[in-house]
Amino acid sequence: MHVPDAIDIEVGRRLRSLRLKKGVSQVDLAEAGSITFQQVQKYERGANRLSASMLCRFAAKLRVSPLALLPGDEDDLIEEIAVGSREVAEAVALLSPLSRSEQQRMVQILRLAAAPFDEV
Repeated sequence: MHVPDAIDIEVGRRLRSLRLKKGVSQVDLAEAGSITFQQVQKYERGANRLSASMLCRFAAKLRVSPLALLPGDEDDLIEEIAVGSREVAEAVALLSPLSRSEQQRMVQILRLAAAPFDEV
């Protein structure tokens, strides 16, 4: 009998958590992956291992970065990156190679740019 790996269980837990948070059914997720909802159940339990391509399909359906489904240091990774537009994806790509302090400065600049003039 196959014993689920701890990582597969964590990926499945994150998949289920994000699916519920986003209001996506197992059937909807299954359709995005061209699989059955029973297979989604197995992924969510960690009984079956997610391939990289399926992980990316699910992340796209949930509108999060594939990184949101992977275990990691919560302080170093943003749990969810909603990529709702090409511009948001480009901004993430531009910020990614910067140091943490440079990223923080750029976010401050974005906050200033987004604030109404009477608040600055």
